Amino acid sequence: LWSNGGLSSGISSLAPGTYSVTVTDANGCSVSSSGTVGTGVSVLSATGVTTDVLCHGDASGAIDVSPAGGSTPYSFAWSDGSVTEDRTGLIAGSYSVTVSDGSGQTVALNFTINEPALALSAGVSTTNESIAGAADGTASVAASGGTAPYSYLWSNGGLSSGISSLVPGTYSVTVTDANGCSVSSSGTVGSGVS
Repeated sequence: LWSNGGLSSGISSLAPGTYSVTVTDANGCSVSSSGTVGTGVSVLSATGVTTDVLCHGDASGAIDVSPAGGSTPYSFAWSDGSVTEDRTGLIAGSYSVTVSDGSGQTVALNFTINEPALALSAGVSTTNESIAGAADGTASVAASGGTAPYSYLWSNGGLSSGISSLVPGTYSVTVTDANGCSVSSSGTVGSGVS
C-alpha cells in the first residue's frame, strides 16, 4: 500500500516528492519504507543578442549568448572553432553555435552580423581665388558610404560641408558618420591671377 494509494509493487507517473509504502505478507506482518523522486533536468534553451559592425570592414561585431535551463556546465561550439560563450571582435558574416549542457542536451543558434554596405569616403573639391589677394576661394567635401548623417571638421575650424572666403593653401577635413567612423581628405586652394 503506497502513500498515493497504489497497490502494486511499483508506481509510476510520479511528481517530485517522497513516497512511502507498507508491505504486508500473508501472515499479516508488515514493514514500511520510503523513497524520494527528484526533479528532472529542465529543457535547455539559449538566446543571443548581436551587435553589428559599426564601420565597413572593421571587426567590431559581437554576439552575447545566454543559455538557460538544462544542467551546468554549459559548453559552446562555434562554426569557426571558438569555444567561448560570448564573442567580440567579429567581422560581418554568419555565425552559428551549438550549446550543450551537462546532461547532453543541445540547442543550435544562428546569427548574422551586418555592416554598412559601403565604406565611408570623402572627396574635396576647391575653387581658386578669383584674383590674387581676393581671399574668395572655396572648398567643399562630398561624403558617401558609412551611415548618414555626417558631421564635418575642417582644419580652419569650419563645421559644414563647404567653407568659403579662403586664402591660398591646403585645407583638410575630417568627416565622421553617425556610427563614429571617420575619414579625412584635403584639397588645395590656388592663388588668383595678379
